[in-house]
Amino acid sequence: MQDLATMNNLAEGPLLDVLRRRYYNDLIYTFVGDILVSFNPYVIIPGIYDIPEDSIAPAVIAGHSKAVREEPHVFTVAERTYCDMMLSGKDQSLIVSGESGAGKTEACKRVMTYLTALSREKSKVQRQNATSEEKQMGVENIEEKVLRCNPFLEAFGNAKTNRNDNSSRFGKFLRLEFYHGRIIGASMKHYLLEKSRIVEPGPGERSYHIFYFLLRGATAEQKKEMGLKDISEYRYLNQSGCDTVPHMDDVAEFHDVCDALSTVGVTPEEMEDVWHGLSAVMSLGNIELNGDIEDEDSEASISESSSETMELVNHMLKADISTWLCRRSVGGGRGSVVIKTMNVLKSKDARDALAKAIYNKIFDWLVKKVNESLYVGDR
Repeated sequence: MQDLATMNNLAEGPLLDVLRRRYYNDLIYTFVGDILVSFNPYVIIPGIYDIPEDSIAPAVIAGHSKAVREEPHVFTVAERTYCDMMLSGKDQSLIVSGESGAGKTEACKRVMTYLTALSREKSKVQRQNATSEEKQMGVENIEEKVLRCNPFLEAFGNAKTNRNDNSSRFGKFLRLEFYHGRIIGASMKHYLLEKSRIVEPGPGERSYHIFYFLLRGATAEQKKEMGLKDISEYRYLNQSGCDTVPHMDDVAEFHDVCDALSTVGVTPEEMEDVWHGLSAVMSLGNIELNGDIEDEDSEASISESSSETMELVNHMLKADISTWLCRRSVGGGRGSVVIKTMNVLKSKDARDALAKAIYNKIFDWLVKKVNESLYVGDR
C-alpha cells in the first residue's frame, strides 16, 4: 500500500498499521494523495538516496512528461514539481513541515540534491546549443554553489537538541531560479533564528554547531590569535553538560564549512572576521559583573578578573564596548542624551543581549553573502 488515500478503511487504526509495517520494512515514505508522509528512521538506509545516471528519464529532462517516478519518495515529489514547472511554465512550491526531529532539514537537502541533478542533466543536453548570451549568464557552477550552502547554513543555524542531533533552529524560504529547466540562481530568506540558545542551551543540548567546530577545528595559530580556549571554559557552552554529537566530527566539519564558504565567495579575510565575531560572542559569557543584586540602584561594574576577557572582546570586535555593558544612553528632551548606569541584573541582560545580537548579525551577513553569490540578473 503506497498511497493511503486509496484505502477502503480510513479509520485511524488501519492507517497507522500500514505506516508501521512500511516503517519496519525501511519504507519510510508513504503517499496520502499528493502529500508525502515520512518517518525519520534515525539510521542510514543504504541506497535510499542514490541517483544512478540512468535513473533520470530523458522524457523528464525534455519536459514532455508529467514525471516518471511513482514510488513514494522525496525524489518523486521533486521530480513531479520539476515536471509541473516545465509543462505549465508556472512557479511551483514545495512545503516541508513537521515537528522537531521529523527530518525536515534532510528532506530539504534531498529535494535540492535531486533538483540540481535534473539541472545538470538539462545542462548537458543544452550545452552544445547554448547561445553566447546564455553562456555569459555565469551559471556554470551554480548547482554546486546551491548545494554548498548547506554545510555552513547548518553549522550556523543548526544545533543538537534532545530530540534531534542536527535540528534547524531557524525557518527558511529558499527560491530556486530556473531557465529552460536549468538552475541559474537562487535566493534565501530566513526568520525566527533561536537566539536564546546562544546564551543558554537546554540541558543535554548544544548551542549552534559552529562554536564547537571552531574551537576544535581552528589551527593552533588561529586559537592563539583569537584567544580560544577549551569548550569547558566557556559559560555559554558548558552549562548544558553536552559538547559532542554522535557520529559528528567537529574538526572535519569545520574544514568543510571553510571550503563551503570559499565556494560561495567568502574571502579568507571575511572568514577571519566571522571567527573573530564568534570568539567575541563566546567570551562575552565569561565576563563577570559585580554589584548588589538586592539594590536596584546599585551600579554594576566589570570584575577585575574579567579585564583580560574584556580586552579580548574589544580586540575581536575592533571597538571598546566596556562602558556600555554597565551603562545605557537614554534620549532626553530637545535631542539631548542622558547616560544612566545599570544594576548588575540589567547589565547581565545587556551582555547576553549583545552576544545574541552579534550572532544574529553574523547569520544575517552570511545569508546576504549567499544571496549575492547565487544572484543572476534581475528577479
